[in-house]
Amino acid sequence: PAQAGVQKEKHARPSYPEKHKGRRAMTEILTAIGLMFLLEGALYAAFPRGMRDMLGKIAEMNDGQIRMLGLVSAMLGFLLVAFIRLG
Repeated sequence: PAQAGVQKEKHARPSYPEKHKGRRAMTEILTAIGLMFLLEGALYAAFPRGMRDMLGKIAEMNDGQIRMLGLVSAMLGFLLVAFIRLG
């Protein structure tokens, strides 16, 4: 039961002591990598033929096209994370 006049924050992050800031960053990085593997694995499991076809199309692209695809993908990922984190 909450005390009268005291409101709890709905989505407060746990506070980490200064000595654990590096651990928090590493945890977030490893979580992001785990999510990447989860999503990629789910795509291969759900759409094996489509993923094979897509990889074949990527293999036919030149380096500049692949580089641009990677940069656009990285920018979209960055913007998504920034939008989520910054509100």
